[in-house]
Amino acid sequence: MWAPAYLGSGIAAYFALAREPAVWIAPLILFCALALLAFGRRSNALIVGALMTAAVALGFVAAQYATHGVAAPVLAKPYGPALVIGRVVGVEAFARKPRILLDRLTLTGLNAAQTPARVRIRLRGADLPAMGSRIAVFARLAPPSGPAAPGAFDFRRYAWFARIGGYSDALGALRVQAAPQAGKMGLWITSARQNIATRVRTVAPGPSGAVAAALITGDRSAIPLEVITAMRDSGLAHLLAISGLHMGLVAAILFFGLRAILTCGEAITLRYPIKKWAAGAACAALWAIWC
Repeated sequence: MWAPAYLGSGIAAYFALAREPAVWIAPLILFCALALLAFGRRSNALIVGALMTAAVALGFVAAQYATHGVAAPVLAKPYGPALVIGRVVGVEAFARKPRILLDRLTLTGLNAAQTPARVRIRLRGADLPAMGSRIAVFARLAPPSGPAAPGAFDFRRYAWFARIGGYSDALGALRVQAAPQAGKMGLWITSARQNIATRVRTVAPGPSGAVAAALITGDRSAIPLEVITAMRDSGLAHLLAISGLHMGLVAAILFFGLRAILTCGEAITLRYPIKKWAAGAACAALWAIWC
């Protein structure tokens, strides 16, 4: 029962360090703990201590592996003003300055090792490009900034795990260079979410449509600030996120609904494992939502 707490302690220990540790330290501790567990079976104290140490080391290794797994180039200094060319993989429809996320970047004067995997740019106009289109925009990129105050939100850490290597405000209007093309499943799902959110906000304009789009797709960018502030003050802001509760409700609806449909046919109900089929479909749907 304490295993999640010890795993979390290992993860917290990794992120509390001021410098990146050597990659062999935590695996070595984990190996020693497992070896102690194998040779100390006669002592309950050794078994408990070895399990605790192994869980903490495993959490440390998982955090370090996840950090290195998303490694991508980050701008070392401001770039531009210059032309930034990339593919649109994210759109946030803020009322004042909408934002786009670009990948597959082309930055003049930077080689592949210096070019960020992704950059986020605030647009000057309200016209949003289609997901997957390749655009060009004149901008000045800056590296992700650190916390505004000690203990405040760390934008640099967030950008690292989102693989964002630069931020910018557009200095001009964007130009679409290529129409959207067939891409990966993740991009298709993101595009579908954007289309659904846009459709909901079109049918129900105003704050009500923005909130409805957030509840359906998780896109909260169009919600007015005063509405978000009111929901935070009332303690209801958590309803705007796609949380574990929402995931559980979706899984339950899909599982019981599909299972009820499959029971309509006697031949299928008596001959096939419809419960496993329904559970598999619910898991696949949750994976698609998580992606």
